[in-house]
Amino acid sequence: MESINWRMKQILFILLVLWVESLQGQKNHNSILEEHIFQNLLAENKNLKEILFSRDSFIYLDFWASWCGPCKNEIKYAKQLKEQFKDLPIKYVYCSIDDKDQAWKQMIDKLEIRTSGEHWRISSKMAEKLLKHFEIYTIPRFMFLGKGGEIIDTDAPWPSEPYLKKFIIKNTKAQ
Repeated sequence: MESINWRMKQILFILLVLWVESLQGQKNHNSILEEHIFQNLLAENKNLKEILFSRDSFIYLDFWASWCGPCKNEIKYAKQLKEQFKDLPIKYVYCSIDDKDQAWKQMIDKLEIRTSGEHWRISSKMAEKLLKHFEIYTIPRFMFLGKGGEIIDTDAPWPSEPYLKKFIIKNTKAQ
């Protein structure tokens, strides 16, 4: 009987340690979101936590750059996706890691996406820690967030992937 009590104490201790570590991870996650400042097309600054928090919308987040061929290809599919799901509360957020402000703005105009979502930019150097935190090693990279900003998927399907439609329907109906 005494060995069972000792074993229970060990298990409770391990659970306590894991719980404390999870709280530390959440604190680290929030600080990373808060310390990365993006700029929009109007030269307004917001941190990523402010950009991604939405009580009334899901967020389909696209990390991209003006020099990235696959990124530009996916944007045409994203425009179709937005039209297809126009009745769902989804906010499209494009976060560029372009170093050059002018190249970013010109590509937005060239791709005709100025009005198809929110556009934010951070230099690749400033984004290093953020990208590492989310294990983003290549772009484009898509994330899907729920209402309230909780992360549903840090590696969501690309706009060109047929599975994305089922993914969106499944995850928007769940909330």
